[in-house]
Amino acid sequence: MLSDGTSAIAVPLESEGSGGIFTQLVFARTGDRPYAYAGVIGSGGHLDVRITGGEIVAALPYYGPNDQNCCPSQRIVQGYTVRAGHLVKISEKRFDIRNSE
Repeated sequence: MLSDGTSAIAVPLESEGSGGIFTQLVFARTGDRPYAYAGVIGSGGHLDVRITGGEIVAALPYYGPNDQNCCPSQRIVQGYTVRAGHLVKISEKRFDIRNSE
C-alpha cells in the first residue's frame, strides 16, 4: 500500500542465471478497481523491488567502467510512487559499496 492509499504490486518479468532479476512490472489500483499497468523498473541485474514505508523502493547495482561483473562499485536505491496511474521516480541515492565493507 502506497502512502496515498494506492495498492501496488511489482511482478518480476525477466530473470537470467546468476544475474537475478533484470526487469519488474508495476501494477497499481485505487479502491476496488482492477490492477492496471503503471510502469516498468529495469536494471543491469540483481534488481530488488519492494513496497515499504508507503513507497516503491528499487535497489540495483551500479557498475563503473572498471568494475568486474561480480563486483559493482555502487548500489543505487530509487524511490517510486504512482501518480495518475503512472509510475514516477521520486528519489535516487547512490551508495559506495567498496568503502562500506
